[in-house]
Amino acid sequence: MTNTQPSVIPPGYTSEQDRALRMLTYGCYVVSAADETGTPQASTMAWVSQASFDPPLVMIAVHAESSLCKAIDTSTKFAVNIVGEDQMDLAEHYIRRATYVPSEPDDFEAGETGMPVLKAVPACLECQVVGKLTGGDHTIFVGRVEAGLIRDDAARPLMLADTPWVYAGLAGRE
Repeated sequence: MTNTQPSVIPPGYTSEQDRALRMLTYGCYVVSAADETGTPQASTMAWVSQASFDPPLVMIAVHAESSLCKAIDTSTKFAVNIVGEDQMDLAEHYIRRATYVPSEPDDFEAGETGMPVLKAVPACLECQVVGKLTGGDHTIFVGRVEAGLIRDDAARPLMLADTPWVYAGLAGRE
């Protein structure tokens, strides 16, 4: 999540399209999965949404070349950790930068389905992958919600608009 502009703007892309994309609303979540060794991989992301009531489905967009994407591909499971509005430091810790910042295994515990879930978040969803779409710089995974945990019913989620970060339009491209 960055404020840098891309070096190449796609043909036909206008500043109005960019500004309109930036008007979409997003939350801040830490999505996690276990890699092939069982080590938690996690990254802060904004592109998360409920996609169906019946069955309950969630969709996430994960950078296609990330270690998290590989872990989700391998395990076919992921957890959406819902970050509280007072946890911007937690969200910032799991933002991927040019230099890799490893996930902190002590930050996690096994959820109901065995997925690594953050201990500190007010709520989380554990999902089984039921669909995948590739084609851009992000891979879209659709997950069926297998378990949910509420630790703090009164917590309000952190919204991207409440942070200094931008991850919409062309701002997130590197």
